[in-house]
Amino acid sequence: MPIAALDVLKSPEKLPDRAVYAVVGDDLYLRAETITKIERLVFPDEADAIGLTRKSGDSVVLSDVLDELRTPSFFAPKRLVVLDPADGFVTKNREKLEAYADKPASGGVLVLAVKQMPSNTRLFKVLDKSGGAGAVVDAKTPKPAEATAWVADRAAAHQARIDRDAAVLLVDMVGPDAGVLDQELEKLAVATHDGTASRITRDDVARYVHAGQAESVWRLIERATKGDARRALDDLDSLLTAGEHPIMLLAALSSHLRKLHHAGWLRQQRVPDREAMKQAGVFPAGIDDALAQHKHLGFTRVMALPAMMVEADLGMKGWSELPPRAIMERLIIRLAQPRKD
Repeated sequence: MPIAALDVLKSPEKLPDRAVYAVVGDDLYLRAETITKIERLVFPDEADAIGLTRKSGDSVVLSDVLDELRTPSFFAPKRLVVLDPADGFVTKNREKLEAYADKPASGGVLVLAVKQMPSNTRLFKVLDKSGGAGAVVDAKTPKPAEATAWVADRAAAHQARIDRDAAVLLVDMVGPDAGVLDQELEKLAVATHDGTASRITRDDVARYVHAGQAESVWRLIERATKGDARRALDDLDSLLTAGEHPIMLLAALSSHLRKLHHAGWLRQQRVPDREAMKQAGVFPAGIDDALAQHKHLGFTRVMALPAMMVEADLGMKGWSELPPRAIMERLIIRLAQPRKD
């Protein structure tokens, strides 16, 4: 039986040690998080991650992939090759992949990230065989009930506790997409933090989560962090007029800025750019945008982001004579100003 990606995220020890993994599903967040868990299983010591190769299945040929898997690494105990996406690659090389899955290389691990792999195909059966060399992880968008249960567990990762009825309402409002739910949980944890802890109630979800506004909030963040102050301020005005609370908007902005800061610190430690973004929690589809935001902000401002967020947060809580709207406007302008380093 395939392993549920939600179970892997909750309990990584449920992930078996295998030579070939198929991470199957349309939920990009679950796919990316599952692949991260596989990487940590293969390379418990981060220094060994030099044996990791990530490629698009659209740009590789099977012979090169197999050569890499079969060639011992001088610097790591194993080689890990991640192909994402790999749908076309699997379709083109299905029979040879079936043969490889029967007798995989002893020192290599292959990960195939695909949207679908029918259970009646031989490749699926070979990988899903009990006691075999492969494993299938189900990363499709969860059902609402599954997503609700996961939300209750996932809140702890953001140092928060969410009431059961609040979790139900959150899934009802934004849907069962795990990536979106995780982002909303992070914002809610920030918005409800009282200085010692975060408890998310149904009223908090109703107050801070507005279905249909997510795209507008993200547009504001993107414009502010790429230098378009005028349109970012227009977005702020539209969101406030539509009933969005300034604290929610600050929480959403802070959630993204923390990731940009973390990625900046990792880049300073000489972690490659895209890997730094990934480790900081930037969603794969947003890495190019995040790198552009780094370019606009500059290193000095990226490192100052936590102080800017604390200043705005304290201002919202009464440490400033400015109204919440003015605090948000000032923060947007500071982010949108041209870089000076």
